[in-house]
Amino acid sequence: MALGLGLVGTTGSVNAQQLPRSGAAVYNFSCINCHEYGVAGAPKTGDHSAWDVRLAQGNTSLVDHVYQGYKGMPQRGTCTQCSREEVANAVAFMLSRLHPVRADTK
Repeated sequence: MALGLGLVGTTGSVNAQQLPRSGAAVYNFSCINCHEYGVAGAPKTGDHSAWDVRLAQGNTSLVDHVYQGYKGMPQRGTCTQCSREEVANAVAFMLSRLHPVRADTK
């Protein structure tokens, strides 16, 4: 019984650390600082004209640029602890903001 209790506590904390954060969580923690306001030439979130050229490169290229750093953007876009999956989640979140679901279509 004591072994079971120890495992429950340990498993919960390990799993919480290993789960990738959502795109919204990563965006709000790191990406928003530049992309909400267009700091240092960052394409603003939701700005179709700024994202069209980037979208033409493909999703893999977008994620690679964020993860490795590109032009003025540092590696992982200042989210130094982000995994590649979390970076991909953040990119997907930002792209979803180009086509938000309208309240009247839910």
